[in-house]
Amino acid sequence: MSCSTEFSEYLRGFTLIEVLIVLAIIAVLVVIAVPSYQAGISQGRRADGRAFALDLAAREEAYFLRNGSYTSDLETESGLNGSVLSQERFYIGSVGPCEDGDLVNCFQVKVSALGIQRASDQTCVSLTITNTGERGSSDSMGVFSEANSGARCW
Repeated sequence: MSCSTEFSEYLRGFTLIEVLIVLAIIAVLVVIAVPSYQAGISQGRRADGRAFALDLAAREEAYFLRNGSYTSDLETESGLNGSVLSQERFYIGSVGPCEDGDLVNCFQVKVSALGIQRASDQTCVSLTITNTGERGSSDSMGVFSEANSGARCW
């Protein structure tokens, strides 16, 4: 008889309270981990935007050395011979004159987040860099951080 008593103790399962406690612990871990994971993914994608902006700025400087002025032509061979989309396709780029200048002497590269990156990284929706190296950023509301104060996004 003692054999059947020991065997029945091993067949005992989990109680409902034990299962609920484990589920609660898992839920707390998920609530903490998922936003951190998503923030890390957004920062990784932002690296694509930074690299794209720096590439366009370098192409502008090379164009200036060849032609004596800057250009807003991104895609043709006579221009920057680049793409309007970043390599990972999370950002779209544009080049134009600085706010107080013209394209002959000054340029500003702006890359703006697209799709899922725009939705997940609302504080750094666009990144800018000028020919003098001044960097800035703007959020989802279009509020622009002053030049060189976009360090958090860059």
